[in-house]
Amino acid sequence: PLSLHDALPICGASIGNNPGDFSPTVNIKKIDREGNESDFDISMNRGKVTVVNFWNINCGPCIQELPYFNQLNNKYSDDLLNVVVVHAGGDYSVDDFLPVMNKASMRKYTFDWAYDDANCSYYRALGGRDTYPTTTIIDQKGYVVFNKIGSITFDEIDSIVSSLLS
Repeated sequence: PLSLHDALPICGASIGNNPGDFSPTVNIKKIDREGNESDFDISMNRGKVTVVNFWNINCGPCIQELPYFNQLNNKYSDDLLNVVVVHAGGDYSVDDFLPVMNKASMRKYTFDWAYDDANCSYYRALGGRDTYPTTTIIDQKGYVVFNKIGSITFDEIDSIVSSLLS
């Protein structure tokens, strides 16, 4: 069980998207390949490192990064790491998103899929500025340790995750 210190930012800690900030809690919808939705919030993952990647179906570099997040997801136990790839940008419904998730080229991915609301509330809370891809890494206590707008490599994210898990 988590202590109160683990569940809340320490006195004076800011909530935001910069390294050292406590991660904002914004509820978004995870989705499985059958279209079933479930709630997702960073606070549900205390005790795990959480990697959040914001992407868009019209973003070439975003699509190119997806294998890195899958590789990362497959490398570490679900008890230690949660990788969630969040579609942001545009007013997409589950019906719009399912065909993309179920393309043959996308079915190999084992990470969690999610989508943001039409206002991109979660993306903006974690520092999104209308540029994709954006990747945020949150430690086991809920603090942002990394936030990058733009493309990322597997080695870059794996280095950060492995240091948090060691």
